Amino acid sequence: NGASGLAFGFLDEKRSVNRELTKKMADLVHGYGREAVFHRAFDVTDDPFKAVETLIDCGLNRLLTSGKKATAFEGRYLIRQLEERYGSYIEIMAGSGISASNVRELAEYTGVKSIHASCRGYKIDHTASSADVSFSYQNDDQYEATDLKKVEELVREFKRC
Repeated sequence: NGASGLAFGFLDEKRSVNRELTKKMADLVHGYGREAVFHRAFDVTDDPFKAVETLIDCGLNRLLTSGKKATAFEGRYLIRQLEERYGSYIEIMAGSGISASNVRELAEYTGVKSIHASCRGYKIDHTASSADVSFSYQNDDQYEATDLKKVEELVREFKRC
């Protein structure tokens, strides 16, 4: 339906990349001329270097990671190692907790050229609930949405790297 790629992640019960399923999915995605991206399932693998080597062997285009930490900034040391060792074989994309306030320092330290961020904000929509049904997340009539101002600030800071 026009997507440029597909993000997925297959691990086995030992928290290693499931080579067979990963290769099968990467081949399927590439068969449509799209990019195969391994998502943050990577961040729970026990051996990140073995995991990324498996992803490269399976033909993945990109790896989304927070460097095995809760946020990419906390995981910047591993992200930098991954970028230095493997960045010419697979694109390393830092993600989780990235904002305009930390993106420049993160990108300059790690050397990554792509990031993933939600730029989450909250919108008020009085049609999000009724007496019987509510689609609100926090307070009445609020829901999560991408905040355009946060996106613009993030892009502006990232371009300064």
